[in-house]
Amino acid sequence: MAHPNYPPVAQTFYPPTAAPPPPPPPQAIYPPLPPYYYPTTKVEGVNEHSSGTYYAQPAAPAGYPAAYQPPPAAYPPAYPPPPPSRQQQSTCTVPAERPSQAIIPNPIPVVGLQYCLPRPVDLMIVRKLMTLTDDFSVTDVENNMMFKVKGKLMSLHDKRVLLNAAGNPVLTLSNKILSAHKRWQVFRGASTHPSDLIFSARTSSMIQLKTKLNVYLANRTTEDVCDFKVQGSWAERSCTVFVGESTTVAARVSETSTNTYNFELICSN
Repeated sequence: MAHPNYPPVAQTFYPPTAAPPPPPPPQAIYPPLPPYYYPTTKVEGVNEHSSGTYYAQPAAPAGYPAAYQPPPAAYPPAYPPPPPSRQQQSTCTVPAERPSQAIIPNPIPVVGLQYCLPRPVDLMIVRKLMTLTDDFSVTDVENNMMFKVKGKLMSLHDKRVLLNAAGNPVLTLSNKILSAHKRWQVFRGASTHPSDLIFSARTSSMIQLKTKLNVYLANRTTEDVCDFKVQGSWAERSCTVFVGESTTVAARVSETSTNTYNFELICSN
């Protein structure tokens, strides 16, 4: 009640303030976000040697505490550098495994265990133009030297020498002239002595429409059964290496486009 000696005082009533919104639920109960999404626009023609598709990072939905960070593997690799001038470069990538043929898992170090890896390796072949030699280089995708091949055209003895990145001879390939079948012998290092023979390869028949080679390791006394078989076609620029007479694949080489090859090397046991 108002005091009898004082006039009544007007009172103003204020509505109660709205309660603050509840905090967002823990991150664990949010539905999972996609790791990345593929935009419909494909970026091409960045330069004459590369093209690709960028992956965009989606914004977090409303109410999410922070934007989602996709893993680094979701982003495309950097574009490779252009090839050297006045040289013919062949880019080698690894194809997907073909389920129709068996693949051997364990390594057989025919040349050396240091050349057997648990994974495929992308390689590039760089060959100089307008030269009297048959030299070429093998590099990785970052242009790091892996091997060199030295050879001479129009020579009396057809021979090639495979060098490592340091310039040391790894293998010597020699064409055996006096042979019923065309035969190549592969020796260790720069030697051509019979004691350094690693394996030999010869055509399976005198007349062939497609290349078929039988490979025999040096410790084999007879050539009744081959250790590896190579089947391929020069026209198709492809070949497959099988273990013995089986369908188990040891290696593949195929051309996907001009000067572009897929190398799948599988050391096996």
